[in-house]
Order: sequence, then structure tokens, then C-alpha cells
Amino acid sequence: MSQAVVLGVDIGTSSIKYSLITPSGECVFSYSGDYPLIKPGPGQFEIGLDDLWRRIAGSIRTVVERSSMDYRIEALCACAMMIMPVFLDAQQRIVRPVIHWQDERLLAQCAKLKAQGKDKLIAGYSGSLLTGESTLNAIEWVREHEPESFKRIAKFIMIKDYIRYRLTRVVCSDFGDASGSLMLDVTHRTWSSETAGELGLPASIFPELRDSDSVVGALTREASVLTGLTEGLPVVVGTGDGISTILGLGIIESGEVGITVGSAGVIGVATERPPIDDQRRNYVFCHPARDRWYSVMATAASGDILRWYRDELLRDAGLGYEELDGEARTVEPGSDGLLFLPYILGSRNPYSNPGAYGIFLGLRRKHGRSHLTRAVLEGILLEILDLYITEQEVAEKLGVSLQSVRVSGGIVKSEFWLHMLADILGKNVVLTELDELGTLGCAILAYKAIGYYPSLRDSVKGMVREKRVVEFDRSANTVYRKKFGIFRRAYKQMETLTLLPDT
Repeated sequence: MSQAVVLGVDIGTSSIKYSLITPSGECVFSYSGDYPLIKPGPGQFEIGLDDLWRRIAGSIRTVVERSSMDYRIEALCACAMMIMPVFLDAQQRIVRPVIHWQDERLLAQCAKLKAQGKDKLIAGYSGSLLTGESTLNAIEWVREHEPESFKRIAKFIMIKDYIRYRLTRVVCSDFGDASGSLMLDVTHRTWSSETAGELGLPASIFPELRDSDSVVGALTREASVLTGLTEGLPVVVGTGDGISTILGLGIIESGEVGITVGSAGVIGVATERPPIDDQRRNYVFCHPARDRWYSVMATAASGDILRWYRDELLRDAGLGYEELDGEARTVEPGSDGLLFLPYILGSRNPYSNPGAYGIFLGLRRKHGRSHLTRAVLEGILLEILDLYITEQEVAEKLGVSLQSVRVSGGIVKSEFWLHMLADILGKNVVLTELDELGTLGCAILAYKAIGYYPSLRDSVKGMVREKRVVEFDRSANTVYRKKFGIFRRAYKQMETLTLLPDT
């Protein structure tokens, strides 16, 4: 007899992951595929949605064909990159390709909104920091540069919403992705009419909102033919990938902390009140559970910096990540005085500074490549510490103390870097059983939605299991705490220095 499972789909920055997950949180089948980005010009990146849908539908069919003898899919739930709006016309046709959050065209729009003081208005309702990647930047760019396209927009939704629309023909979004757009009143979980009015957006452009852990509709016959899934299959609302990943770590009780160090770094803290920061340093996301929220902060890049260092600066060395770890191990904590500021794609939280840049500081003749390698690894994690300390400050104002720290992302593949994270935080960190936490978060929502678990908390407790604890070294933490003081001062000094443009 085939085993009952749910299908979780995680649409990431460059790849899509598919997992069949049991009610106990075991991943019994996984599959992944990639998709191309459209590059209209230098520094410009877009996503073609028709192509994305075809690839997802085809990959789901592959999953079904390879697993149908052993597993019976009971529901489907997807998550996807947040922030990037999908524009639909009155006939629910795509108006234009999605502007990727890494697209440099958005930075100028962010600067204009800030110059107009709109960031303060936005923060008043959303509680969130306006950054270079925000949804509003894409909307404003289309308004300014493609006015004919802007006139055609009848509705905006997010990427996972569009894929779910192709599965069910239902147009809606969830409170989590909506809060990520910075146009939701997060306290009352309603679209902010005042913000919409100030931005000149009609109320009709905002989609209906539903709970992430509810069934949105049934799989259509058309989608069944394309995917191989059973017509009528329950399709769950789902949420954004950042929220789904934090949920996949089991972060639901107040003060619990989830940290992901992947292409970018993300830290999320669960709270029972909206974690609105009067200094506007964080994002405030609606938790899938109705009675709580996430305070979230993110880097513009983390693991991507290490990839850049290996592929660009060390291009001819032919080194793998394990070899980089080996080099860095030969250097003591602190990199013998060498410091790296990792802002090669700017700063998201807590500074919202797209113009920030990377720096090697303190470079002397005694330093070799191994020092640079260790400094890069340390610098990436010192930025994570900056986010963690800021989250502590936000939580303290709510009377919340940060509890256990759970970690995910590519960092868990490197025991050396993982221990460095614990040492830099000065906290023991916990690893959970599953690596693919975006799809696990989808499964947690799906099992609650179809009634297998009576509550989201029960779903989390039944599906997330701790694997082991990585303990920090106190002597190394002492070194890093001193270095962090220099790290923050160096950042502040960098903010005062404007590099001359190329001539």
C-alpha cells in the first residue's frame, strides 16, 4: 500500500526544490531543477513566468511518475521568493516579466521613495524597513518607465500565488507574503488604505488574503493533465520562502530564533506582539499562526560572497569549499588582525544602505591567502551577529528574551564554518533533521490545512526534530566580540566615505 505524503515546492533564487514529506516530517523523495533568468541589460534580471510555470509543471510530473508506486500525494503547498510582485491584467494575464529582487534598477526607485519620505509612511503601517529590494520599488519602476504596462495592472500577487493560480485558477495571497510587500497593516492584518492612497494605488489592485495554513482550492483538470497530479487535489495557500524556512526550523514560540546562512543570511524571531522597531531596522512579517509575528532581518548576500571570493578573486586557484575551509583552519580566530566588511551587494538590515561596499581592512604584508579566506568567512558571520544583536534589542523592548538558536542553509555543510558561527554568536546552535526547510515549512502548513494536525503548533511539534547541538568556544567568542566592535565602527566609517564613480 502506498504511503500518504504531501508535496512541498520551494521556488528559490536559482533553483526549485520538490519534496514528498510524511506527517512525521520525514522527506521520502526529493527532486530539484533550475530555471533561467532573463537579462535585459547589465545588472538587470527578470523572471519569465510562463517558462517558470512550464518547468514547475513538468518537474511535478517527474516527481509523480518516479514516486507514484510508493507514495500517495494528499495535498500540495508551494513557497517562493518574497517581495517580487507579479502583475496581472483584468483577464488575469501576465502584464510583464517579474523584476528580480537583485535587479539594480530598483535601487534608484528606493532612493526616490526615501527622498519623498515615503519610507516613514510605509514603516508606520508595515513596521518594516524600506530596502532596495522592496516590492514598492518594482511597482514604482513600472509606473515611471513603463506607463502603458502600469495602466494594464489590475492585480498584483507574489510568485507562489501565481503558481498556485495556475494550479487552481484562484487569485489570492497570504498575510505573510502581503506583509513582505510593506503595504499591509501588520497589526490588524489588513491592506493599508492610507499607504495605498499616498502611493496612488487603487484598492482593487490588492489581492484577497487568506491564512497560509488553509486550503485555497482544488487542482483543476488542466493542471492535472500537465502535472500528473490527481484532479481535485487540495492545494494549500502557503507563504513566502523566508517565512516557510523559518517555520521549517520550528520557530513558533515567542523568543525562538532561526538563522539561515545560504545565498543570503536571514534571521527570524517569533513574537506574540508586532515587533515594530522605532528605528525601522527590521522587517515585520505575519507569522502563519494568527496570534504571532516574525521579526526578520536579512543580509544582501552571505554564501554568495564566498562563492564570489572563490570564483572571482581565486578564479585560477581551482579550490573547492572544503579546501577553503582547510586554508582558513590554519589561521587563528580573528584572522591575525585582518577584517572583511562583506557588503559587496550593499546592506539590507539593519542599515538599509544599498550603496554600502566591501572592504578588506588591516591588510599587511604578513597576511597570505589563508588570512583573506578566514577573514571572508568571519566577515560574513560578523554581519549575521550584527543582525542578531539588533534582534535582541528589538525583542527586549517587547519584554522578550531570545531563546534557542536553530540554524539552516548551506553553512550546515561546513562543520568548520558552523562552529565559527556558534563562536561568533557566543551561543550554542541547534541543527534540525531536514535540510530542505522551505519544503518542510510547506508540509507543516499542508498537514494543518487538510486536518491531519489540529493546530499549527501541533504540526510544528510533530514534524520538526532536533538533530544535534554545536557548542561555542568561550575563548574564541572573546576574540570575536572585540573584533565585532571594530567591525561596527568600520561600517560607520565606511558610510561617510563616498567612492568616486568611474570616469
